Amino acid sequence: MNLKQLLEALAKCHKEMLALADRIAEAKTEDEQTALTQELDAKTTEFDGLKAKAEKAKALEAAGREVAAFQSYLAPDIDGKTLNPENPPQGNKNIEVGHDPQRDAKRKKDIFLKYVRGGAKALDGEAFDAIEAKDTRIDADAAVRLPKDIVSDIVNPALGAKVILSTDATGGDTDSGAANLVAPDFRPQLLQMPVAIPTLYDLVRVIPGVNGTATWPKVDQDEGNFGGVAFTWKATEGADKAETEPVFSDFEVKTYELSGWTEMSLTALRRSAIALESTIRDLFTRACRYEWSKMILRGAGSASNQPLGILNASGVQTVNRQTATQVAWKDLTNLEFAVTMGNRYNARYLVDDSAESYMKGSVDSDKRPLFTADTANGIRRNLAGYPYMAHEFGPDLGAEGDVVFGNPQNYAWAIEEDIAIARSEHAEFKKGRVVFRLICFVGGKPIYPEAFSVLSDPSGT
Repeated sequence: MNLKQLLEALAKCHKEMLALADRIAEAKTEDEQTALTQELDAKTTEFDGLKAKAEKAKALEAAGREVAAFQSYLAPDIDGKTLNPENPPQGNKNIEVGHDPQRDAKRKKDIFLKYVRGGAKALDGEAFDAIEAKDTRIDADAAVRLPKDIVSDIVNPALGAKVILSTDATGGDTDSGAANLVAPDFRPQLLQMPVAIPTLYDLVRVIPGVNGTATWPKVDQDEGNFGGVAFTWKATEGADKAETEPVFSDFEVKTYELSGWTEMSLTALRRSAIALESTIRDLFTRACRYEWSKMILRGAGSASNQPLGILNASGVQTVNRQTATQVAWKDLTNLEFAVTMGNRYNARYLVDDSAESYMKGSVDSDKRPLFTADTANGIRRNLAGYPYMAHEFGPDLGAEGDVVFGNPQNYAWAIEEDIAIARSEHAEFKKGRVVFRLICFVGGKPIYPEAFSVLSDPSGT
């Protein structure tokens, strides 16, 4: 047991000793008193044993701190000096003695990789405490926090660093050293099908959430209220202005638990030819961003413990389609002008893959394509004067929402910082497989629903 566990055991034992003392005082017979006294003596012996172990653990903790203190003398720039001739001062006198963020981050990544391979039983108490999930909504005995840089790879629009291989290895005095970019223990990367990118998640406004909610200040705007300022022209000097003050409020986004899982065989874990830490990160990065993007468009809302997607949000503008199962130029124009001029800045079309396929194949009466590729910049540059992004989240061509118009920054996506991984060998025990479950808390909804317009069917339903 580590020091924390020993202290908990001591407290429990002491509580039981007090209870036995009270029972001895209340004993009605001598035999009962003798039995309880013997039980108290045994509990006292147990307490002394735990105390001795705690003293040893305390001494080890103190020794560790002393070692760290001595090691700090080798750190650069302690009062402008150093005792390590191989590590001269760097000119920064504000370094926290004994604390190295890079070293701590690497240690947590190493512990996490060890957890991936062997589970909690592969870690001692101190190592497990370093990455244990503290969120009360997550089973702390079964889940660990992902290291911050792995969380960043999942959340950040940049999908993590790419491996760069160099062929510049001329050797001798002319070697540029670029070949050093190839790690000596380089291992092959995981082979998998590509995920459709870019994702909607990359386009929206991402905000941090805490304990189930994310709250941001908001101006309740309408057509006559710009920038949170209201004006009144006074007809009579000294008269009070009309009640037209702008309203400021809190914009709140609730977060919901999202779990995803994947499986690996025990044999693969033992013989893995790739870095398992990167494998877990890459699998969940692509899966999370795909699921998040789908929810931004199609999330059902709080009734289903999901984010509220654009297509299900109240207040989004709907535009009747000109002709069923088609998308015409007039449809795109009507979508554009269904939102106010201010909301058209930095707006774009979000087009389902089936609708894009239809528009690319559309021709006018002279058999000329309506949507012609820009030979310099590609088909995805503009659509009816605005950028557009194709996706595969549906609805399909002809259904309401196959084309959406608006500025994605008017949609807020909340993410809580701690993302955890739980590992279980029990779920697929007979198959010799290990299940990894990612647990995160996310949510989202439009900030101003009226800033989006959606193409409906001809009947408006």
